[in-house]
Parts: sequence; structure tokens; C-alpha cells
Amino acid sequence: MLGGALLVAVFALSACDGNIKDGFGLMKKTSEQTIADSIKTRQETVQKLSCADQYQDVLKYNNTDLGSCAVAARTGEFKEAEPTKPQKQNNMVLIFDSSGSMAQMVGGKKKIDIAKEAVWNFINKMNGSNINLSIIVYGHKGSNSPSQKALSCAGIDEVYYMNSIHAEVAKGKVNAFQPTGWTPIADSFKKASEILSKYQGEAYNNSILLISDGIETCDGDPIKVAKELKNSGMNVTANVIGFDVGGDAEKQLQEIAKNGAGEYFPAKSAADFELAMQKHEAFMAKFDYKMQRFTEQTDDAILIGNTYFECLTRLKQQEALMMLDIYADKIVSDKCSAEVEKMYYTYYDDLKKTLDGKYEQGKKTWQANSK
Repeated sequence: MLGGALLVAVFALSACDGNIKDGFGLMKKTSEQTIADSIKTRQETVQKLSCADQYQDVLKYNNTDLGSCAVAARTGEFKEAEPTKPQKQNNMVLIFDSSGSMAQMVGGKKKIDIAKEAVWNFINKMNGSNINLSIIVYGHKGSNSPSQKALSCAGIDEVYYMNSIHAEVAKGKVNAFQPTGWTPIADSFKKASEILSKYQGEAYNNSILLISDGIETCDGDPIKVAKELKNSGMNVTANVIGFDVGGDAEKQLQEIAKNGAGEYFPAKSAADFELAMQKHEAFMAKFDYKMQRFTEQTDDAILIGNTYFECLTRLKQQEALMMLDIYADKIVSDKCSAEVEKMYYTYYDDLKKTLDGKYEQGKKTWQANSK
């Protein structure tokens, strides 16, 4: 009985499979017939028209959304918006620690040499930006002996006056001093405050970067001064790089950053220091119009390329469909086929030439604006 049931089931499945195959075959034939009927209907309709009207009909039928491309070609508007105009002046005061402890070694190099190298790299990157820079140095006068404390603590100098960044001049100023003395952080912040006092109000973005490897040693209260500076109305942010510090010194530097509305960046090695400078660079980039402009122009360049190649792809698709209608499906009459092809390629060549020209023009404009 079981064997008989299985045999019946096999015959049933075979019959069913045959019906399915027949069904797919019928569907295929129906689909092919529908397409053939559609082509025949189009032929009968289109071929009654003049050659010029036949061209317009097949061009409209094979529209591949080239409207936006045609507009772009006429106007050259391959980008969305003009770069944002600069709104504020951006000022930065760099406070550089040249106290005696910066002569200590980290990874086989003096700490001050590691700091100088990272600052040089930063200056190079900021060169040509719309950021004005001032450089203050402390600890470069006298020595770190008690007898030289008063001289060293008073030795706080603006070695690069607030100005646009001229890389070689600024780097020369940084390179000129050596680590010898004490650490007057609080009075250095007061000096920075004096410099930035000329730039108050919403028209300015002001920032301070303190680079230090130790705690205040000149009897000042840098945390209090940082807090006062933040509340002064000068729109100041104070970031701090703590180089090879720990314990009370690091806690103080962290509090300076916190009370100065900024960030604290720890660094234990040359690589850490470079990373810390990069973080401050990213912070400054938010205010730099030229860096923002470059980013916007890069986006424009991508948009120019994407628009051009997308339009070119659509145009090639349209060309293939037009040739299919003219010669394969014979929607156009034999009498008009050559004339319709000629009219289409006049249109095709004109649009492609214009797209090519506007694409090259867009690239040249972007290159000129990016210098």
C-alpha cells in the first residue's frame, strides 16, 4: 500500500511539474506577445508623423531624466552653495613652558625639544589660516635656584606678537629659548588676558593653549586666574597640555583647563604630545574660515564630479535606447531613420560638449579657490 501511494505521488508531482513548466512557457509567450504588440502600436502611431515629429516622439519616450543635467549644463551650477563667509576674528595665545624641568629627558630627547617640534608642526599646519597667534614664554630667564626665583618668575615675554601666522618667523621665536627657570603659570595667564583684552565681544573667538610639565612655582593661583578669565566676557577657551606630569601638578593643570572652559590633553611621550597638538588643531579648525572653506570646496569638487558622471551615464543610456528604437524595433520609419539619428546626435553632441565644458570650468574654479 505504501509503495502504491508513493507511486501515485510521483506521478502527481510529475504532472504538476509539467503544468508549471507549461505555465511559465505560457507566461513567457504572453509577455513576448505583449511587448511585440506594444512595439507594433508604437510603430503605427509614430510612423504616421513627420520625421521631425518622429524624432521628438522617440526622444520624449526615451527620456532618462536629463532635465537637471541640461539645467546644470546651461548654468554651470554643479555645486550647491557658496562657502560660508567669515564672521569672527580668531585669536590664539600659546603659553610655552621653558622652565628648568623641561630640560629633562623623555624617550632619549629633551622635553623642550619634543615640545618645540610638535609646536613647529602645529604652526606649519596653521600657516595661512585666518587664526592670529601670540606666543608667550616663561621660565627662560634666570635659573631655577632660589636666588634667581624673583628674576625668573618675572620673566614672562610675548616673543611673537598677536598677528597672522608667518611660520618661519614664529618657529624662529620658539627655537630661540632654552629651559632654565621657574613656572609662573598664573601670571602668564594674566599676560594672555592683557593681550586678549583688545578682542572682546561676539566678534572674536579667543583661545589659550598652555603647554607645561609642572605645577605653579611662583606663588600664583592659576586656577583662580583661569576662572576669572572665563568670566571676563572675552569669550576665551583655555586648553592645556600636561607633559610628563602626575600627582598634584597634573591635578592643577586639569583644573586650569576645567575652569578655563577648555580641555586637558595628557602627554607622556613625543607621540602623545603630537596627538595632543592635533587635538588642539582640531579645536582651532572649528574657527578657521579658510579650513572650513577648503572642506566646503572639497565637497563642491565631489559634487561637480558626481553630477557630471551621473549625467554622462544617463546620456549614454538614452543613446542606447534611441538606437534601439530607430534600428532594432523600427519605431521610426525607414524613410526617417537616418534623419532622426542625425537630429539625435546633434542634440547629443551639443549637450555632451556643454557638460564637458562646464565640468572643466567647475574644476578650474575649484582649483583657483583652493589655492
